[in-house]
Amino acid sequence: MLFSEIYGQERVKRLLRQYVAQGRIPHALLFTGNEGSGVFPLALAFAQYVNCSKPTPEGDSCGVCRSCKTYQEFRNFDFHFYAPYAGALSEFAKDELLPIERLKPLLKETPYLTQATWALQWSKDGSKKIRLPIEAATDIIDTLKTARLGNGFRVVFIYLPELMEEEASNKLLKILEEPRPYTLFFLVSLHPELLLPTIRSRVQEVFLPPLSVEELTDAFAREGIIGEQVEKKVRIAQGSYITARALIRSHDTPYLSLFQRLLRLAYLRDYESMLGWADEMAKFGREEQRQMLYYFAQLLREMFILHLGREDLALILGEELDFSRKVSPFIDGANVGKLLQQYSDAYKQVNDNCNMTIVFTDLAIRHAKLIKKRK
Repeated sequence: MLFSEIYGQERVKRLLRQYVAQGRIPHALLFTGNEGSGVFPLALAFAQYVNCSKPTPEGDSCGVCRSCKTYQEFRNFDFHFYAPYAGALSEFAKDELLPIERLKPLLKETPYLTQATWALQWSKDGSKKIRLPIEAATDIIDTLKTARLGNGFRVVFIYLPELMEEEASNKLLKILEEPRPYTLFFLVSLHPELLLPTIRSRVQEVFLPPLSVEELTDAFAREGIIGEQVEKKVRIAQGSYITARALIRSHDTPYLSLFQRLLRLAYLRDYESMLGWADEMAKFGREEQRQMLYYFAQLLREMFILHLGREDLALILGEELDFSRKVSPFIDGANVGKLLQQYSDAYKQVNDNCNMTIVFTDLAIRHAKLIKKRK
């Protein structure tokens, strides 16, 4: 992965180049930011850059030296990838089952990896809970006991360290407290606030801000995608390449019809049909249920903005905007906060592996109580 392959983030790239130029690379870096900011691919690119034997004058990996080639093919023996998984490491007898092997095909599609995409590598519907258990931390320690096989840095790359179990986190902490020569830790986190405070205090955080509208527009122009609709969707994406890419590729919002049904059934007080809606929602995988609840909350906020008469601030288009205009009179200051809390509570229950039919039935009934018919 090259810096030039990652959209925007020039300030962060300059910072990382300075670390190398000054010979002061922190032994543990925590890369943070939203998934669409480029946090995952930028950390990969930096791992390649610090080991490149012939960096370019522009400050990028050469892409042709032996180290670069092995990084690009994910066969560098001093690069160690760890990410949350379901099951046990001992079950991965075949190389193709290892996390690093599951990563390779994903990066061929796009280096902008998402937690949802990663979760789907461990179950068809993303329902299996993924985590980094104590055995992962033990494997890191055992790996560090061995000698490096090259002359560069050994990189321990940990994706989603916030999903590390507490016992594993404590074990990792001991490693971070005693840095080994020529060993770098790159942690890529979407929710750094969930990490142990003691771990955060021992790493240097590198925050990637959301991409600007100009950076996103330029990104798609580089891909040969231009036009007025692209510019509108880029503005809606709130700085996320992943969101913008999904909006551009899809003409239909996948969860809109489900949200439309929920609100219509709630308005009509059609409790019997609500049960059918809840049954349908319960059939989705856990990860998709989380995405839907997040989507419902986002669209509800847009409806409230329309209710306040500020359509100029709305970040929706097309069918979403048309539907939101119709519903916005019913979303006011009296119920918007309570409805958003319902999504938050349901989201937590999805994470806790509750009975999802009951969860979504309760969610639908509460909508009927909170959405009042106009007199």
